[in-house]
Amino acid sequence: MCLIFSDKNNLNDFPIEKIKSYTEEKYQRFNLKFGNKSLLFIIHPDRDFRKSYLYKNLGKEYLINLHKTFFKEHQLIDFREIKSLTEDSVFFDTHHLNKRGSILLTKIFSDSLRNSTPFKSVFKY
Repeated sequence: MCLIFSDKNNLNDFPIEKIKSYTEEKYQRFNLKFGNKSLLFIIHPDRDFRKSYLYKNLGKEYLINLHKTFFKEHQLIDFREIKSLTEDSVFFDTHHLNKRGSILLTKIFSDSLRNSTPFKSVFKY
């Protein structure tokens, strides 16, 4: 799910039901197109204020439920609860990591891939 907020002040400009409907339709189309291939369902980190907004309006389990509904046969990697990836100091703007954040996420992501089921045969260390 990709929602872009330019700042904290315009968060309430987004109609939640429209966001939910759009997101669910997009995931359903994606599942129909790629559902039979091996893939990972990844929930990216968000800045604390954005994560708080999404949790309040969509619920903490919203993305988990999308995974269960459309991609339950695929592995889930959730980066939301890694505190070092939610600090403002790792973000360039509301939605993009800066260089430090990108390096940190890449290391954590690489470690996650090594341990994920679809990639175990690729990473033979």
